[in-house]
Amino acid sequence: MAHGAQDLQDRAVEPPPPSETPLPDDPNQIQFSADLAEYDSNGDVVTVSGDVRLFREGNRLRADKVVWNRKSGQVVANGNIAVTNPEGDTAYGDSIELTDSLKDGVIQNMLVVLEQGGRIAAERGTREEGGVIRVDRAAYTPCAVVDSGNCPKEPSWKITAVRVVYDPAKQRIRYTGARVSLFGIASLPLPVFSHSVGDGNASGLLAPELRYDAVNGFEVALPYYFSLAPNRDLTLTPRLFTGALPLVQAQYRHLLDKGAFSVTGYGTYSRRSDDFTSPAAGISTENAFRGYIDAVGRYQFDENWSTSGSVRLASDRTFLRRYDISSDDRLRNNLRVERIDRDSYFAINGWFVQTLRPTENQGLQAVALPEIDYRLRFGQDLIPGGRFELQANSLAIGRGAGQDTQRAFASLRYDLRKLTSWGQEVTLTGYARGDVYNTQ
Repeated sequence: MAHGAQDLQDRAVEPPPPSETPLPDDPNQIQFSADLAEYDSNGDVVTVSGDVRLFREGNRLRADKVVWNRKSGQVVANGNIAVTNPEGDTAYGDSIELTDSLKDGVIQNMLVVLEQGGRIAAERGTREEGGVIRVDRAAYTPCAVVDSGNCPKEPSWKITAVRVVYDPAKQRIRYTGARVSLFGIASLPLPVFSHSVGDGNASGLLAPELRYDAVNGFEVALPYYFSLAPNRDLTLTPRLFTGALPLVQAQYRHLLDKGAFSVTGYGTYSRRSDDFTSPAAGISTENAFRGYIDAVGRYQFDENWSTSGSVRLASDRTFLRRYDISSDDRLRNNLRVERIDRDSYFAINGWFVQTLRPTENQGLQAVALPEIDYRLRFGQDLIPGGRFELQANSLAIGRGAGQDTQRAFASLRYDLRKLTSWGQEVTLTGYARGDVYNTQ
């Protein structure tokens, strides 16, 4: 049965397995097996048929019939064709014309199943030196083409194009004259674009964002993703408005051996007076830098010690709402160092809050530095079933224009758990605590 153009469904033939016998040491030799072999000594042509399998330099071919012209190096295969390269990509077709290296050739009614995930189907395709595949009137999808019952189904989304080029060295697919179809509905045309395949990251444009609000007008965001390394990336997003100057957003992410952190920042020049629908007293009408930073991270020094923190700071109280970044009215900042083991816990914390409420005084916002907390469990061996727990905690709260407070407490608790002969659990608890306060 002939397959139609852009048929993304699996073909009936299985990909050729690796050779069961060692390959020849000479890379110019081809190892093959077949049910029937014929040799034309005059034309130096080998014809093999049946379950034909050819192997050379990691490339494998399976077909019903193969004609190999040893003088020209041309290999023509027909019927139930499957060709697998050393990277694991498998190409299927009705007929194929290859060089005797089994690397380069032309395939009719082609389907390529990529080892990294995804598949390409086309009326006609060529495979060139280096494994580059060029196809015409093609379709690509990374989605499943069968349902849970293993029955064929239309993929959730696919890309159709006039021409597709797959470069395995770059792990990238480029399209010319493409359309994206989602659940069978085609999108606007995309003249030229590309994307990566597999699990690796690749730099490139991300999906644009469009929106409108009464203050900034129409907004267009064009994010660009930079893959700096397997564990680092950067996304830059210029945001253009019809009613305001542009804004730039940047996000940097870094995964470390023992931790990770992410930093997001926004910046622009604008007038704070534009944030209000009516004139407000004391609000600047001059363009000035405005921005916001949001950072979070954690690092594990060893199995016990770690540190973590988060920073959220804005240049002024209306910036986040003006650009619809966040509706929070307070920004909390924290830095923490912790030590945890089986029987103890120790932490030093610092807190700072930036208020975004128009009527609140920033000087009245509390700065908690430091908060120290220590807990220890001990005495499990003194009396079977018993355990002491010691806790000590202190906190200093300061305000730039308000009351400062310090407090500390220490407590000791003892729990004794026993089971009666009737299977009842009885817990005896003793608890003592002392507190100290100071207010200035």
